[in-house]
Amino acid sequence: MLGGGAIGGLIAGAVALAAGMAWTSGLGLGAGLLPHALAGWISGPMSLLGGAGTGIAGWLAGLAGAALLGLLYAALGWNVRSYGTALLWGILFAIIVWAAFARWVLPAINPILAAYLPLLGPAWFFLHVLYGV
Repeated sequence: MLGGGAIGGLIAGAVALAAGMAWTSGLGLGAGLLPHALAGWISGPMSLLGGAGTGIAGWLAGLAGAALLGLLYAALGWNVRSYGTALLWGILFAIIVWAAFARWVLPAINPILAAYLPLLGPAWFFLHVLYGV
């Protein structure tokens, strides 16, 4: 059961990250902004100047975090018996994660990404809802 949570989190994280890259690209900020900002907890402000390796590190960091959140979701042990219930609980979990990360987690562990949240606007919220779906 927990392994399924990690795999589900990994897949959902990849979809959300790809959608976020498309969003930042559409804003004219470049598709690499989000992975480079995700790498900010590893290399600080220099992550925005890094090359492909930094972007890959950001992707891996984002996917690792998504897999861990998927494990947490599975470990909560909600007794979900239908797709509709799973969808609602997943979206609720994603909104809780969004709120906690925007308010406390990102400013503490990745101020680089936290600084870019205003540029993403409501997309940051919808990317988390997408993760929860």
